[in-house]
Amino acid sequence: MDGYTGYSSLNTGFYSMMAGVELLGLVSGLLVLTFAILMRLGPESARVFGILVLAFSFLSLIGTGGFFIGALLGILGGFLALTSSYKL
Repeated sequence: MDGYTGYSSLNTGFYSMMAGVELLGLVSGLLVLTFAILMRLGPESARVFGILVLAFSFLSLIGTGGFFIGALLGILGGFLALTSSYKL
């Protein structure tokens, strides 16, 4: 077993790709949280932030979907921000 490394070099590409997808999901979740806070602080631009929350919530579903409930709540919140007829 001379030169055995424990895993083949073919798997390293897959692991680095998954790390990138996980990072995408994490950044998307943080952006959803940021835009939701900004939406609450500036209700006059709630529609713009609602669109951004929707977009990044869908993107976080693609990026690993680890927090599936959070992504669904982000989609619901973005949808409600777009359809609300009252000011926050």
